[in-house]
Amino acid sequence: MPNNFKALLESSQKFPVLGICLGTQSLNVGTGGTLVQDIWSEIYGKKYLEDVIALKKENWHTNPYARLYPEKKLISINMHPIKLREKGIFCQMLGFKKEDTPYILSSHHQAVLKPGKGIIIAATTLDGKVVEAIEHEKYPHMLGVQFHPESSSLWDAEKKFRFTLQDKEEKSLRSILDNNPPSFAFHKKIWAWLSQKLKEYHNSK
Repeated sequence: MPNNFKALLESSQKFPVLGICLGTQSLNVGTGGTLVQDIWSEIYGKKYLEDVIALKKENWHTNPYARLYPEKKLISINMHPIKLREKGIFCQMLGFKKEDTPYILSSHHQAVLKPGKGIIIAATTLDGKVVEAIEHEKYPHMLGVQFHPESSSLWDAEKKFRFTLQDKEEKSLRSILDNNPPSFAFHKKIWAWLSQKLKEYHNSK
């Protein structure tokens, strides 16, 4: 690395950054943090898919049924609620309350373990064991989400899936958001926030 190298956010502290899934992990590792390499075994001590299925669904993060029964063509992701930090970006900048538990689309087996320098945890699983979002104490418009707000399936009420063998009917991811408020508003506000901050940054130049 050249001696005159300077990180983008050091010279443009209000530049908007949204890290998604691997992007969140990269933000954390890039600031000196570490990762859980496998949530199921390292956090929950589960070795087999049958043991993972026995966990609460909110602790799956990916769908163990899809791995155990690939011939059934079940959706591989999971939908589960998260817990927001009261003094974090979601409550302070996006207008949500700490009591809100929006549902998100989850598809990962790694997660933030030790936060990097300046990294603040913005959201976790309901049990507090898995980091679901991060922000930074120095860079006000940096947000990392371990989930997937960008998935087109979240917005499509016609596209339907089965999650488990017990599901009698297919359901859309959009219906899960709609039936668990403020989940849909939560996703809309993430993108509205990013759009607004990009406009503000552009207009400031």
